[in-house]
Amino acid sequence: MLPSREQFKDFIAGKSKEELADFILKKYDYVDPNQAFVLFEELILQYHLEYLTYEHLDCNIKEFDQESRKGLYFEDFDFYKLGVDHIPDKTKEWFSRIGVLLDLVCLLAAKNQSLAVKSLFDRLFDLVEYMLNSAAVVFAHEYGESDIYCIHDYRSVYENLVLSLSQDD
Repeated sequence: MLPSREQFKDFIAGKSKEELADFILKKYDYVDPNQAFVLFEELILQYHLEYLTYEHLDCNIKEFDQESRKGLYFEDFDFYKLGVDHIPDKTKEWFSRIGVLLDLVCLLAAKNQSLAVKSLFDRLFDLVEYMLNSAAVVFAHEYGESDIYCIHDYRSVYENLVLSLSQDD
């Protein structure tokens, strides 16, 4: 039987930082990448903030774009057996990874409002459009951009960046 949220909170509060870090690392090894992102999202983004530069992010986006267009995130499945509601693991991984990249571009935009940062958004938006219209990843008809999970409202961050850049001209 699971303890209540309050009981679990009290239990955790009694643990040292070392015990909690050890616990997290043990669990990190046992979850798939999609679950890891959901469980440890804020920690993963904080990790990336340590190394967040335009060049680093540009390199990661280029790599992700190439992998996506080559079909690395395509996973065939028996549609008739599993149905339209089934989302292949590779598709989940793609959504997870693009969500992290969009969040990182949002964080970079907060530090550096430039045309270069806007170009990172543009490349990710182009990739989303490409993926939705290709067979490089499996999207059932009701899945699409709305299924990208981000902490930040990346569309609003992008619009504010564009507005800021237009005022600078």
